[in-house]
Amino acid sequence: MRATPLDTAIDPDPTPTTAVGATVPDLVAAVARRQPDAVAVAGSDGATLTYRELTEQAEALAHRLVTWGVHPDEPVAVALPRSVELVVTLLAVLKAGGGYLPLDPADPPARTRQLLAVAGDPPVLSTGEVPGATRLFRLDQPGPTAPTGAVPRRLHPAGLAYVNFTSGSTGTPKGVAVAHSAVVRLIHQPGYLRLGPTETVLQLAPAAFDAATLEIWGALATGARLVLAPPGALDLADLARLLRRERITVLWLTAGLFHQLVEFDPDCLAGVGQLLAGGDVLGPDAVRRALRARDGAVLINGYGPTENTTFTCVHPMTDPAAVPDPVPIGRPVPGSTVYVLDPAGRHVPVGVPGELYTGGAGVARGYLGRPGATAAVFLPDPFDPRPGSRMYRTGDRVRWRPDGTLDFLGRIDEQVKIRGFRVEPGEVAAVLRAHPAVGDTAVLVDGEGERRRLLAYLTPRPGASAPTPQELAGYAADRLPAHLRPAAFLILSTLPLTRSGKIDRRALPRPEPPAARPVTAVTDPIQVRLAALWAELLGSAPSTPDDDFFALGGNSLLATRLTFVVADRFGVDLPVRVVYEHPTLARLAGVLGEHPEARPASTGVTRRDRAGYRSPATTDAMARQPARSGDEPGSRWHWAPTRAPAADPGRSEPDGTLSADLAESLRPALSLLLDSVSWFTSAALALVRRTAVERYRDLAARTGSPTVAFVDFWHGNSDLFVDPPVKLLTPLVRGLQDRWARILPDAVGHRVTATSAELGDRVAEAFAAPRPGWIGAHQHSLDVFLAADGPEAVARGDIQGVIGGVHPGLTTLRSVLLVTGRDARLVFGRDNCGPEPATTLPVGDCVLGPVDGVLTVSSRGGRDRLPLTEVLKEPLLRHLARRFDIRRPAEHQPRITIDRVVLARESWRFTVTGLGFATLTGQGDRFRRVQRWQHAHGLPRHLFGWTPMEERPFSLDLTSPASVDVLAGALRRTADHDPAATLRFSEPLPGPEHAWLTDGQGRQRTVPLRLVAVDTRTPDADRRTDRRHRSQAEV
Repeated sequence: MRATPLDTAIDPDPTPTTAVGATVPDLVAAVARRQPDAVAVAGSDGATLTYRELTEQAEALAHRLVTWGVHPDEPVAVALPRSVELVVTLLAVLKAGGGYLPLDPADPPARTRQLLAVAGDPPVLSTGEVPGATRLFRLDQPGPTAPTGAVPRRLHPAGLAYVNFTSGSTGTPKGVAVAHSAVVRLIHQPGYLRLGPTETVLQLAPAAFDAATLEIWGALATGARLVLAPPGALDLADLARLLRRERITVLWLTAGLFHQLVEFDPDCLAGVGQLLAGGDVLGPDAVRRALRARDGAVLINGYGPTENTTFTCVHPMTDPAAVPDPVPIGRPVPGSTVYVLDPAGRHVPVGVPGELYTGGAGVARGYLGRPGATAAVFLPDPFDPRPGSRMYRTGDRVRWRPDGTLDFLGRIDEQVKIRGFRVEPGEVAAVLRAHPAVGDTAVLVDGEGERRRLLAYLTPRPGASAPTPQELAGYAADRLPAHLRPAAFLILSTLPLTRSGKIDRRALPRPEPPAARPVTAVTDPIQVRLAALWAELLGSAPSTPDDDFFALGGNSLLATRLTFVVADRFGVDLPVRVVYEHPTLARLAGVLGEHPEARPASTGVTRRDRAGYRSPATTDAMARQPARSGDEPGSRWHWAPTRAPAADPGRSEPDGTLSADLAESLRPALSLLLDSVSWFTSAALALVRRTAVERYRDLAARTGSPTVAFVDFWHGNSDLFVDPPVKLLTPLVRGLQDRWARILPDAVGHRVTATSAELGDRVAEAFAAPRPGWIGAHQHSLDVFLAADGPEAVARGDIQGVIGGVHPGLTTLRSVLLVTGRDARLVFGRDNCGPEPATTLPVGDCVLGPVDGVLTVSSRGGRDRLPLTEVLKEPLLRHLARRFDIRRPAEHQPRITIDRVVLARESWRFTVTGLGFATLTGQGDRFRRVQRWQHAHGLPRHLFGWTPMEERPFSLDLTSPASVDVLAGALRRTADHDPAATLRFSEPLPGPEHAWLTDGQGRQRTVPLRLVAVDTRTPDADRRTDRRHRSQAEV
C-alpha cells in the first residue's frame, strides 16, 4: 500500500493479499498437499527433503517436543548450524505451538547464557552441549515414543512465531517477539517479490538474523525450492559458484556482502531473477554496476527494522541510469504503513527530515519480558481507526521524495548498523563496565561501510590496576558476538567532558596510526608484506608475528577484502575460511609461503630495487638506445625507441632518432607510468586465472575427472577466448584509476602537475608487481609524441612528451587460438615469422588439467604444454590496451603532466541531449551557440571528438563554421541512434600550433615514437613449462 506525506490518515487496510487467519505451518501444509513430491529443502551436503518428507519429519519432532513439555506460545531455543535439520526443527517448533529462538553456534558462551536468561530459561534444542541450558533436549539422542500424524494443537495468527535478539542500550539484548500474522504479511503474496514453485531461494543469512525469515518461510510457504548455503562463513568465490550451480532465482544479500560480490563477480548475479539487498545503506555505484550486469532484471533495496518483520519499505530498480544518490528505501510493503513525523507527532512536508514510524500487520508483539521497553517504542497508532492498532517508532531519520519514495538519512539516536546487525554502543559499554578493573566507559563508532568499527574508551576503576587492551579484548570475546566487539581499546586516565558534564566525544583520541607502532619483531619477508596489507585494511599494523587479524579490528567483510588484496599482491587465491583458521600474521604468512608464487622473486628484486630489469639490444630499432650500466636507482625501466607507423600521411617520415639527453629527461616520468602498466598486466593474470580455475573446477566436477577435453572447456567458456567478461576488466580498470587518484595531487584549474621525484615512492607502493603477469608479456610499449611551442622552444630545449597510446603486454611470442571455418587450432609456439607448424594442433587434440599445480593445456601425448592463462592472454591483452586509462570517468578530466611528460590529455564528456545546437537549422545561430558552449566549458580551439557512430575520431576547429557543421552532423547521427549516448572530446596535443619533432634540434616533423620497455624477470608460470617454451620466451 502506498502512503504519501500528504495523508493525514493513511489507509491501514493490510491489503487483500493478506492470508486472513493463517499461520506459517498452515501455509507450508497447504503446499505439501499441493505438491508433496516437489523438493522443499536442499542441503549443502547433498541431502534433500520433499515437502511430504519435510512435513512428516517436522510433525514427528513436534510430537516429541509436546511430550518434552513445550507449551503454546513458549520460546524454544534452537542451537544448530545451517542445515536441513535446522529447517525441520524450526518447523517442528512452530507445529508444536512454540516460537523458535535461534542461537548462533559461533557466539561466545557468556553471550549464549545471557540470551537464554533474557528469554526466561527456555527449552533448548541442540545436538551438543549449550552453555546455560537447564532444559536441554538433545536431537541426536533417542527421545520418548511419540504419536504420529498432525499435532493436535490449534495455532493462532497472533501466536508467537519466533524471537530475534537486537542490541540494547542498557547492556541487555532485547528479544523481539514476532507473531505468525506478521510473518504471513511478509511472505504471502508480497507484491514486490515473486515467490512460488518456479523459484529457487538461497538460505544464506544466519538463522538469528531476521532476513532468514524471508528466505526460509518465503520459500517453504509458497512451494519454492530452498537451497541451504554451507554453514559458517562463505567465500565469495564459493558463493558465486553456488549461485550458478543451483541456479538461484531469489537472493537476499546484506549491503556489505552485496558491495563485495558486485566488486568481485557482478556477472554471477546476472542469472538471479530477483535480487534483494539491504540491512544498511546501498552504494549507488554498486547498484548501477549490478543493474548493468543484470541487464534489466530487478534489484530491490529492502529496508526494515526487526520490530516490523524484516521489510518495511522496498525500492525496486531496473535502470542503472535512473539510480539516484542516495538510493531510496522506497515505499511501504503491502500490509504496512509508514509515517514521517516531527517531534510533536505531526506529518512533515516533502523534503523535510522527520522520524519514521511504521504500522500495520508486520509490527511485532514487543520485546520479550520487557513491558517498559515495549511501551516506549510500540505506540498506539493514531492514524489507524481499528481498535488496538499500534505503530513502531523506528528511530530512523527519513524524508519524503517528490516521487513518493523515502530517503534514509541516518539515526536519531546513537544506534548504528555494523555488517547488517543493529548495534547499540551502550550495550557494549555496559558489558565492559562490568569488568572489575574498569571504571567508566564510552563506545564510539568509527569508519564507514565495511570498515565501520567500534572503539572503546575506558578508565581504570579506583584502586585497581589498569587492564591491558589484550585483556579487555579477551573479556569482550567471551561475552559479546563478533559484531559487538570493539576493534580497539584505549585506556585513559579520565574521559573528557563538555561544560555540561557529558562525555566530549570529539575530544576522545583516535587509535595511533600504523606507522607509530613498532614492527621490528616482524622480519620474515612474507610477514612484512602481509603486515603492510593488514595496516592498509585495518588502520592498525601488527607489531608481532602472533598478532591476530580479528583482534586488530578485522571482521567478516574485511576478511573477505583481505582475500581480494592477497590475490592481487601475492597471486594466491585464499578461501575466506583460511583467514578464520589462521588468523595470526605468522600462521597466515605460513599458508601463503606454501604457494611458490607468494615467495620473493629468485632474482632478489623488490619493489624498490630496480636492478633486476635490463634492456634487450637485439634489434636495430632497439639498439638506438643502448642499455646503461650506471642507471640511477630510481630508474626501473630500460627502454628504447622504435618508429611507429605514420599517423598522418601529410607529414614526412623521419629517421626516428632521439637524442640521449632528451630521452633521459623523459625516462623518470615514463618509468612511473610503466610501473602501473606492469601492475595492470599482473593483476589481469590474477583475475583471469581465478575465473579460469573456477570454471575448470565446475567442468571437472561434472565430468568426474581432473583432465578434461580442452574443446569442451573452450565451447563452454568462449567468452574468455573472444571477449573477456566485464568482471575481469571493470575492477581492474577501477583499481588502476583509484591508485592513480591517490597518487596524484589535486587539480589546479584544468591541470594536474607533479614531478617524478614527488610521486616515485607512492607509485612504487601502489603498483608493486612481483613479476611480469604473462610468459610473453615481458614488453610494454608506449606511443610518445614529442612537441614544442615553436622553433624558439626547440632551441631552448623546451620539449614535451605526450603519451599517445599504451600497449600493455606487447610480445613477440604469441600463443593463441586460430579459428578458420570449423577448424579451431591451438598455437603452442609462434614468433614474428608466424605459427610453427609442428606446434599448431587442433583444439580437439588437446586436454586441460593441472600440471605441477598449474592449469595447463597439453597435447594428448604430453609433448606440448602451455598454461591456460597464456592461451587466454591474446584477447585479454587487446582489451587491456583499449581500457588502459589512469583517470576515473568524469565529465571533465584535467591534463596530467609529470615532469615534462603529459600522461593524459585534458578531455570532456557530454551527452547528446545536452548539446542542443546540433538541431538548429541556421548556420549562424548554430555557430554562435557553439561559441558560447566552448566558452562555458573552457574548451580549446582545436579538439578531437569521438562518438559511438564514428569509427575514427574526427578533428574540430571551433572557430571554423564548416568544422562546426561537421560536429553538428555527427551529433545528429548519434542522437538518431541513441539519444542518451555520450560523446568524448579531448585536446589534440600536440596540436596544430605545436612543432612535432624527433631530434633535439627540431629539424624533423614527424609521427609518434614507439618506446619499448622490456622486463626479463621470469614469471612463475614460465618456470613450470617445458624447456622449449622457456627458450622462446627468453628470445
